[in-house]
Amino acid sequence: MSDNTVGHRLDEAGLPSCIAAEKWHYTDEQRRARLSFANGYRHWTAADWESVIFADQKTFEGAGRERQQRVRRPDGHRFDEKYTRHRALFTPSIHVCACLCSRGPGRCAVYEGKLDGQMLKNMLDRTILQTARDYYAVDRAERWWFLHGNSPIFKSGIVQRWVHNKGIQLIDFPPYSPDINIIENFWPRVCALMDNAHARTPEAVEAAFHDAWNDIPLDLYIDYAHSMPHRIAAIIEANGDATKY
Repeated sequence: MSDNTVGHRLDEAGLPSCIAAEKWHYTDEQRRARLSFANGYRHWTAADWESVIFADQKTFEGAGRERQQRVRRPDGHRFDEKYTRHRALFTPSIHVCACLCSRGPGRCAVYEGKLDGQMLKNMLDRTILQTARDYYAVDRAERWWFLHGNSPIFKSGIVQRWVHNKGIQLIDFPPYSPDINIIENFWPRVCALMDNAHARTPEAVEAAFHDAWNDIPLDLYIDYAHSMPHRIAAIIEANGDATKY
């Protein structure tokens, strides 16, 4: 029996070939932290989450970005050009600090090199506070909350002093929890839009990012913000373990 026949029979049995889902395998301590977070915010309504600015850092790549790709090919043709994924000798990339809220995309900052506390503080000044002015008409956080992806550099003294001095209401976000930072749901959409640009220089990657960042339908922002109570409930149901989000 050939591999193709086995594959067809598995498809018919409801077991199609799929790319394995990525899942964080949490320790007991991490599950407790996630469960504590969820219980602390279980009474927040969808309207409450409309007042949260979500932020994170991410590296975006241009032409040559590593992606999984499936092909159907006949035996003996594994390395034929039309059945292979072409490797790029150089993949242009940029590092971005970005944020968003239920009302739309927030301000972004592109940076080079290794991120440190001073760089992050300066970028937060230009992104988070300006986004608060854009959507909530205030500098200080009397009317909004801040949720960050909890990277180690965010815990540096200079960043923590910035948060304190600006009077920002910070959500105590558990580490390793992309399923409860809605900005993570936007990254694949941004990457898919950027792929259409086939950017081959860092400058072109940056231009493609800005175009993609501003090309996401506005209704998605409110939909994802309103999904937060469901995400919180899913964590509680999973006893702190990973969720479908």
